[in-house]
Amino acid sequence: MTVVLRRDTGTALTYDQLDDNFVDYTTFRDKFVQTQWIGSNNGKILYFNNATGKIELKTLTSDDLSAGFSTNFASSFATRTTDDLSEGSTNLYYTSARANADFDIRLATRSTTNLVEGSRLYYTNDRVDARIVNAGSNNWNTAYGWGNHATAGYLTDITAQTIGSLSNVDTTGAVNGKILKYNGTNWVVADDASGAASITLSDLSVGPNALASGSGGISYDNTTGVFTYTPPDLSGATFDGQWSSLTGTPTTIAGYGITDAFNGDYNALSNTPDLSNYLTNLNSESINTLSNVDASDAVNGQVLKYNASTGNWEAENDAGMTAVALTDISDVTITLPTTGQVLKYNGASWVNDTDSGGIALSDLSVTVLSASGNGNLSYDNTTGVFTFTPADTSGGGSSYDQSLNTTDSVEFAGVTTSSFTVNGSGTVNFSATDLTFTASNRAKVNGAPFRLARMTTTERDAIASPEGGDMIFNTTTSKFQGYNGTSWVDLH
Repeated sequence: MTVVLRRDTGTALTYDQLDDNFVDYTTFRDKFVQTQWIGSNNGKILYFNNATGKIELKTLTSDDLSAGFSTNFASSFATRTTDDLSEGSTNLYYTSARANADFDIRLATRSTTNLVEGSRLYYTNDRVDARIVNAGSNNWNTAYGWGNHATAGYLTDITAQTIGSLSNVDTTGAVNGKILKYNGTNWVVADDASGAASITLSDLSVGPNALASGSGGISYDNTTGVFTYTPPDLSGATFDGQWSSLTGTPTTIAGYGITDAFNGDYNALSNTPDLSNYLTNLNSESINTLSNVDASDAVNGQVLKYNASTGNWEAENDAGMTAVALTDISDVTITLPTTGQVLKYNGASWVNDTDSGGIALSDLSVTVLSASGNGNLSYDNTTGVFTFTPADTSGGGSSYDQSLNTTDSVEFAGVTTSSFTVNGSGTVNFSATDLTFTASNRAKVNGAPFRLARMTTTERDAIASPEGGDMIFNTTTSKFQGYNGTSWVDLH
């Protein structure tokens, strides 16, 4: 929808430009529920009502926020993990390395004084002495006799130890952010993969369809997340206009307004008249049965002659002409006729002459040529040969002037027509790289809103070669957008 402004043209607008501006304004106006733009609308929001296909005003309530947030948050949160969260500067991800380091730092500042005594009791001299007494001081004395345990190298303080001191831990290459990862034998330094980016639904998209080819297919680019659909090539699936060429045609007439077929028997028909008083057979009747015929006294050789005084046909002697010959006729001249001759008109009279004969069925023939164009049929009257050139339907571009009535789905390829009408409640799909409408005035949509292609920003950016004038409805931003030849811009 483009509005032409006088300041852009530099001249006064033409009537056509003014008409187009008003048409575009009306189209844009009708996108809104106009009855709501009355009175104060302070604080209301615009929203698109899918049920009416209109942009309406609405006061946003806490129930709207609660219902939308609770449902959307619950369904969205159920599909998320910590991998979907970006690490902040204060609350960091949990890692084993961080936990161990934090534990070491905190443990170094603590003692048993900071621990509440549970079932595991604190160490005290009194408790040790009691245990030694209970276990037997002789055993302790024997162990003491082995030497000074304090100088034997036993671990007496963990705060002086590091995790790298453990036999199955190798901290070589440890830097900030690294983790320890078990390699099957030891714990070694590795990268932290817990914060790696994961894909979301918006990372996947379907790009423009490829050109039709073969049986079709679908492919996926794992570097861009784009699915590409290749439609099957149906260019050869043309319709020759013959009912017998259709598949899935009905085999009965049930459901077409005819409940039963006629088997040819008059008695099988309903609502028929009573024929008992009608004449059904002439074989038993004679000419005397007729009301205006009196031939009861007829004898051999008589004829029926109309008597105007009685109004009847009556039997009388034949008073017609006597036997005559062809030569008695004024415009016939027969001279020494021979067997097989015929009468032939010479411009003045009929005379006897030799029979020159006519054509026989065997004198005619048909020659069929290769298919070409829209086809043709010609006749050579000197040879009696009909020449037939079938129409070329190999490219799917044949033109048919006919009406199809069927409940089956029909597909056409390369249809050229001056008027194409589809009636019914089904869906008509046009599949092509470019669909071009050419009209002397303008293209119109009656009875329903005109809907632009609806796509997300990601889907829009995946269009390979947009052209100036392309328009979409961006479902990510809820805005009408157009391509100005360089970039996509909002139209409102």
